[in-house]
Amino acid sequence: MRSCRRIRGITLVETVLAAVITGFTLLAGFSVFVVGLMGWLRGEGGLDSEETSHTSVRIIANELRQAVAVGVDSNGLGLSYSLPLQNQGTDVYPEQTDGVARRIELDGTDLNMKDNIGTHTLCQNMTTKDPSTGQPYKIFTPGAGTSYHAVTVEVCTVSPGYTGESVNSRNRESIYLRNVPQINN
Repeated sequence: MRSCRRIRGITLVETVLAAVITGFTLLAGFSVFVVGLMGWLRGEGGLDSEETSHTSVRIIANELRQAVAVGVDSNGLGLSYSLPLQNQGTDVYPEQTDGVARRIELDGTDLNMKDNIGTHTLCQNMTTKDPSTGQPYKIFTPGAGTSYHAVTVEVCTVSPGYTGESVNSRNRESIYLRNVPQINN
């Protein structure tokens, strides 16, 4: 006896159902990918903004901690300072300035450091309005009362994020000056 085996294929309904399920799976996977990419781009803009503002505050702090004389502008958008005179890598006592006029100031949206050699941009995309309140702020604020040997530096930056949204960063540090007898306003 011979048994008859029937070979059966897939039906059109099964094929269409499998295609629809595959399409939904691919669409869901692509959606997860796009959402993750948007988050990554948003985070990358935030990291760039944070790194720029943090680095500029660190550079300013390192410069001002060595300063002999510091003068903060009345509008708080700039300051002038002098470094101590050095003889073969060591400071000269009593403290004297090296005679080089140095300045850190906001020029448009760039925070620049100037000396007799030239201009160096510390930070770009700065804003003069506090990101949380929208109120204007001072970049440099001299200490008051018993902390007149201090300057508070606040740097707020705005960087473009994903699809043109703004990513804000703010870094603030009080810098205690070692060599300054008193800050001049």
